Amino acid sequence: MSCSSIAIANTKQNLDSSLQTEESSHTIEWVDIVKGSVWPKVIEPTLTLGKDFVFDPSLYALPNSFSMMKSEVSCSQILKAGALSKVREMDLSDLCEYGMDEPVTGVSFNEASQFCETLDAVLPTESQWVYAASQVSNAWLSQYGVIHKQDKGGLIRDFVAYKEDTEETIGGPLGLLGLYASVWEITQSAWDKDNQVYVIKGGAFDLANKPWLMHPYLRAAYNKDDVVNQNVGFRCIKH
Repeated sequence: MSCSSIAIANTKQNLDSSLQTEESSHTIEWVDIVKGSVWPKVIEPTLTLGKDFVFDPSLYALPNSFSMMKSEVSCSQILKAGALSKVREMDLSDLCEYGMDEPVTGVSFNEASQFCETLDAVLPTESQWVYAASQVSNAWLSQYGVIHKQDKGGLIRDFVAYKEDTEETIGGPLGLLGLYASVWEITQSAWDKDNQVYVIKGGAFDLANKPWLMHPYLRAAYNKDDVVNQNVGFRCIKH
């Protein structure tokens, strides 16, 4: 056996041990999102970034009812699913430096999609994500600084500028956790015509002092093969 093979075997053994001994929550909970008659009336974003960076509900049909994971996919959940190669399992376990219950990051679009498939689920579309994230009052969005730009209070007070465990992120609409200020979340909505870049939503912990950038209508772009970005994760939905 080569030195590299021994190293991989030893690392795999350590990873298996970590997953067995870590007190982590592997159970996935689902929240039902029921189709309404109209889009929720959310106050427009403070920033004017141009149409490429803003979701306009008037251009989209209301999503049909669906169920969404209560929290983002954690390190332990994706590593236990068996959908990754051994090398990629080790790569991701290295990124989960603070614990197996934190949101997994550094995943490609295909890896996220494949994990959802193990649950008979899919990544949400941008419309579905926005519809779920908009099930809050404008007072809630104002309280956390998402609507009106402010110098203090809001997420600066209520959130932390690092990844928290998926079950410890702040509760949002319908009891969903981490939709705001945890990690950006990958959607299945393509940003470009070549399907190489996808829309991500929600903002991340590194925007904790700029909550107005986390408005549910705002979007950012994500390269489908990016496995380096440590502030992009995902959650799944079921129809």
